[in-house]
Amino acid sequence: MQTLLLILGFVWLGHSGSVTLTHFWDCNGMGCDSSTLQPWNPSLYRAAPGYMPQDPKNHGGAKYGEQMWLVGAASDTLAHMMGGDDGCCGHDSDSGGCGQCALISVGNSINSGWKALVMKKSRCPPNSNGCENGKAHMDLAIPGFDNLQYSTANICGQSGTGMSKDQSGCMGNWYKKCSNTQQCINDCSQLPGNFKESCRLFSGWGWRVGNPTGTFEVVRCPQAFKDYIQSLFGPDGPHGGGPSPSPGPSPSSQCKWGDACLPYSQDCATGCPNQADCKWSWASNDSAGGPTGRCRCQSNPNTSCGTSPGPRPSGNYNWGDSCSTNHDQDCAQVQGCTDCRWSWPKNESSGGPDAKCRCKTQLSFSFKDYKKVLHRLPQAPAKRKKMLI
Repeated sequence: MQTLLLILGFVWLGHSGSVTLTHFWDCNGMGCDSSTLQPWNPSLYRAAPGYMPQDPKNHGGAKYGEQMWLVGAASDTLAHMMGGDDGCCGHDSDSGGCGQCALISVGNSINSGWKALVMKKSRCPPNSNGCENGKAHMDLAIPGFDNLQYSTANICGQSGTGMSKDQSGCMGNWYKKCSNTQQCINDCSQLPGNFKESCRLFSGWGWRVGNPTGTFEVVRCPQAFKDYIQSLFGPDGPHGGGPSPSPGPSPSSQCKWGDACLPYSQDCATGCPNQADCKWSWASNDSAGGPTGRCRCQSNPNTSCGTSPGPRPSGNYNWGDSCSTNHDQDCAQVQGCTDCRWSWPKNESSGGPDAKCRCKTQLSFSFKDYKKVLHRLPQAPAKRKKMLI
């Protein structure tokens, strides 16, 4: 009977149970895509970068209250319960289930109420640890979460993979140094481009162990999810969804420059070969006395004034532990940030969608301070007066 149902493409909607979860990102091709690639070319058999976790808000919204869309490798036992191949997103002659979805939750997590909608895109065969016959298992594809100690098929670093092998495993053993994935979220910054945000989205779930037992329910994949995944891989290999955004303007085009600062002031303390180029500067969309105003080195090619960050966080945030550096996430937009902390709105949890690193304390050196030291600079007073009007 089960074989007949699979042939007919039947989906056991509402079927539910326990499932063991793990994570990986080895850049290798997904099993459901192997028959799509025509003619066969191993150099094109890669996981499409767009298979990284997605926020449903960017695709029309959640259907089941889920916080993210994921793809993964399902054990045969779980794939049989999910049903036959959908037809949208590849084919698996061994166990079916390609393009089918399960709604998954993890009770033992910081955000125990979160749900992930997971589409099968690959097979976890019975000879793999945890995927033996009779076991429901899903290995989730998350950039940065490959455990290089045990990964046997990692090809990251090869052409078309979008990241190095080391980057693919930057969060792979998070459980050895953090009590949950949220605490290691800053390690996602090691990933290139928009892989960072997908890593942070998953990390915000707050898994407490690397192989939690969750619950699943077989549901229909939203058409928007199927359309998105289908667009990422074709007969000629992966399409779109790459990690690198278009290059932005050069640093010099982002800055406006004023008069000289004292040598070695602020950002000129290092990386400024000619201290005569240490000048007051600010973002092109800000004013000289605005929040981006700062002494910078005009001749340093890496100098960037960024953009005006707008108002700093108000008292409507709860503040947690310090982030790894004073320029993580939103702290990077605050010039002179001296206390970068994990924070979240008071009406949300510490792992909510708006939780991130923000600047709690900022260096007090200001435009007024700059004006006070102008008289000590070896320049004509008339020139300085003109600049400050």
